[in-house]
Amino acid sequence: MTVTAAVSAAEKDWNEANDGGTVPLAKPANNPPADAYLLPKTLMTPSVLDSGWKDTVMAPPDHVTRIRVRWTPQDKTTFPFDATQGPGYVWHCHMLEHEDNEMMRPLVVVK
Repeated sequence: MTVTAAVSAAEKDWNEANDGGTVPLAKPANNPPADAYLLPKTLMTPSVLDSGWKDTVMAPPDHVTRIRVRWTPQDKTTFPFDATQGPGYVWHCHMLEHEDNEMMRPLVVVK
């Protein structure tokens, strides 16, 4: 399978899982598991610039980007709240034109 075919399959399955592809603004999106569309030789390790503690990551097109997040301050104190309780966080893209295209979505933290 080529990257183009994998992307097409993922888009088709996402559209079918989300009322024909309508943007689910009033409810969470139904996201098919990404593992079904991954190609075996496309696994990329983070570059030196993308390793370590940071608040932004590169997310190339047609790739799945997975991140690990530590929800605590770096000075060994604790937050005065539970990050798994509301109101939650927002993930977003720093490209302004993406804010209107599903690139600002709620992020739910689970234990």
